[in-house]
Amino acid sequence: MAPTTARLRMRDCDAALGSSRHRFSLAKSAWKDCNDATSHRIRPSCISVLGHVVDFTVIVCTYNRSRNLRSCLAALAAQQGVEGLDWEVLVVDNNSTDDTPKTVEKLSRELPIKVRYVRETQ
Repeated sequence: MAPTTARLRMRDCDAALGSSRHRFSLAKSAWKDCNDATSHRIRPSCISVLGHVVDFTVIVCTYNRSRNLRSCLAALAAQQGVEGLDWEVLVVDNNSTDDTPKTVEKLSRELPIKVRYVRETQ
């Protein structure tokens, strides 16, 4: 991938994250708390929340940015070096009022990656 293309894709993801960086940081911290880094095992409490064990989860937090989700998720789907790993994208919708839920549902059918959706109501 050309460096310019990689930068453009990263910019798309940054735009999709919007002002949710703090929430992303909180979600990342919560995930780290669940993951036992010393033994690379997931605690039982995390397995019950996730429903299954994956190698890693990419968390995309969004609020009224459905127009940016396609490019962000497509950029994630195009990543190289993840062959053989079981991974997923978790879209956390911070109570959007646009068509984010429909967009995520449509993209989860179209893209060759696992996409999960969680809607925050508060």
